[in-house]
Amino acid sequence: MPTTRGESIIFRTIVLLCGAFSLTAQADLTLQGTNTPGVSGAMDYYTVYLKDEQLRIDQFSPGPGGDPGNMTHTVLVRFTGNPAGIVLLDHGAKSATLLSKLTELPADSPTREVQVFKRNGQREFLGNAAHSYDYSLSGKLDPAALAGLQLPAQIVDVIRVRLLITGNVWVVPGYEGSDELSAFCARLAQHQLSTALVSNVLGVAGGETSAVSAGLVSGLVNLMAQMSDKGLPVNAITTSDAQVDSQGYFAELAQGVLDETGIGESYTETRVTQADTDLIDPELFYRGGLPENYPLTP
Repeated sequence: MPTTRGESIIFRTIVLLCGAFSLTAQADLTLQGTNTPGVSGAMDYYTVYLKDEQLRIDQFSPGPGGDPGNMTHTVLVRFTGNPAGIVLLDHGAKSATLLSKLTELPADSPTREVQVFKRNGQREFLGNAAHSYDYSLSGKLDPAALAGLQLPAQIVDVIRVRLLITGNVWVVPGYEGSDELSAFCARLAQHQLSTALVSNVLGVAGGETSAVSAGLVSGLVNLMAQMSDKGLPVNAITTSDAQVDSQGYFAELAQGVLDETGIGESYTETRVTQADTDLIDPELFYRGGLPENYPLTP
């Protein structure tokens, strides 16, 4: 099932905000911030609520004067409920879609390390000193599953395509509330996300199939775990780019098509502008269900 730009942007927020947290505690957490580019193509706004290992992300369109406008989408991430998993609410269409089940990984599942490097220097975010970390990972793409690539079968059979993902995250160590999100992200990292969902999020949608390998998905999930002792991420930039990992005439032809269509190319900046630990109304999570008159679509 292909995802929309709204789904991609919100899911990126999950990945980026879960990218750097510490250990567990018991409190609610609310984060407000911006995504650039957002669903609108410009800067959009989001609010994240975390309570009792349930995560809610509300996405807002730009409003007059640069303020948040109407709420366009909500994503619920939960390990129990009806349904459990990653659920998209489209407030314009008044519909709900299960983007991904959260299947618990076997205890002996292999882990994939992601390169993370600490930069020198500090910047101030939310009135606190933040540290900067760079990361990079790559994985194979199935060229036959890349929607819009439209390469002849004889070319697909002789080329290899690799997706390179790089990013930078500014992290405030020991920030109040980061412990709660750490525990949630650590649990999320113990589950398998849909490869088809991640494929769409990275801009390499393959229609009903997934162009992204399970290994690349594992790398993204384990990136969260590797950065889990850093603190609260307050500014995160990620880029992705698909490159033909072959040589010769066919490889040059395929790379030209990739560059022309923009498959796999993306840039997103996510920034936290406000964080607090005030009590959250449990009704925001619909008691594990869905809002009234939001049918669940296949």
